[in-house]
Amino acid sequence: MEIAEKVAVILAVLLLLVGAASSFHLQQIQKENEPLLEGDIITVNGKDMSMVKLFEACTQREVETVKGNYTGVPLACLINESGVAEPETHDYTIRAADGYEKTVQWDDMLNGIITEDRYTVFPTLPRAYWMHDVVEIEVK
Repeated sequence: MEIAEKVAVILAVLLLLVGAASSFHLQQIQKENEPLLEGDIITVNGKDMSMVKLFEACTQREVETVKGNYTGVPLACLINESGVAEPETHDYTIRAADGYEKTVQWDDMLNGIITEDRYTVFPTLPRAYWMHDVVEIEVK
């Protein structure tokens, strides 16, 4: 194989890799910008709740962290909307779709938010408490 052919093969492979990477990046951007759907459900205290309705019922707020600013609804609002009596007397286990979970106290729920893409942000807790794809909040 001549040098020109080797260079052509290498360039073709590089173009394919760049195309694949670009496609993946565009899919991620589209996923981030997708609006909430009525079928997006989170289970809070055993009750299935629409993320769309929660975002309509709760006032969004922005939290500043060392990793950037995030906008979402307060986790405390989700608990209040689910009808938990005396929420300050409970702990809350937050569970992601992959089974990862962390338990927090009411003060943490007051400070934390959940974004439209179900990402919890706790500016006062370590990042181990920040979870992607939250599907359930269990009241303890």
